[in-house]
Amino acid sequence: MTITHCGVCYADVIWTRNKHGDSKYPLVPGHEIVGIVREVGSNVHRFKIGDHVGVGTYVNSCRDCEYCNDGIEVNCSRGSTFTFNAVDADGTITKGGYSSYIVVHER
Repeated sequence: MTITHCGVCYADVIWTRNKHGDSKYPLVPGHEIVGIVREVGSNVHRFKIGDHVGVGTYVNSCRDCEYCNDGIEVNCSRGSTFTFNAVDADGTITKGGYSSYIVVHER
């Protein structure tokens, strides 16, 4: 999705300043994101190019455990992936809402 707007939260300040000691630089914060769908994968059914969408604190999870199946990915048994400063399933570090675009699962 192409990011059009992103809110500012104190969490952005905490991670930017490495207050927890686990920031991964270069760090691009922002987890209150809105934008427009730019591309969709072949298995995406809920969104189409041009849709306006929002993304919160998490961009990925196992999508298979009890919590994920109940729609509460935040409690994923295998660990959910933060919108920024986290290692995603493909091994890349997630970049947040102050990026130009972001790739997320349709869920």
